[in-house]
Amino acid sequence: MQLLPADVVPRHYDLTITPDLKEFVFAGTVRIDLDVVNSTDTIELHGLDVTIKKAEAKLADGTAVGTGAAAPLISLTSTAAAGATVKVHKCEGVVSKTEDTISIKLASALPVGKASLILDYDGEVRCWTLRL
Repeated sequence: MQLLPADVVPRHYDLTITPDLKEFVFAGTVRIDLDVVNSTDTIELHGLDVTIKKAEAKLADGTAVGTGAAAPLISLTSTAAAGATVKVHKCEGVVSKTEDTISIKLASALPVGKASLILDYDGEVRCWTLRL
């Protein structure tokens, strides 16, 4: 598992998952309370086999910071492995450069302090998920 940047530190997760076991899929929403240690416009997190449908950060004063048109859809850097595939999520500004990480590019930088990240996502229920 890849070590994530320390610019943003998660403090609390509020998670809702709705499974559809007939279709072997699920939908979910998570609100992650964050401490922003260094101002950043990119949040990296672990996420395996999920697709982000919506991403939004909220500052402590309630101001929303989305991923809108100001955020590039894909931004490959020299840290991406040569020939690596990039998974593009359903939400503009959100990509996965490795199998188990998600990079969220915000329209503007989060200032140092408290914030939250709200994600809507979906995924497939896998046999290993159910431990079958």
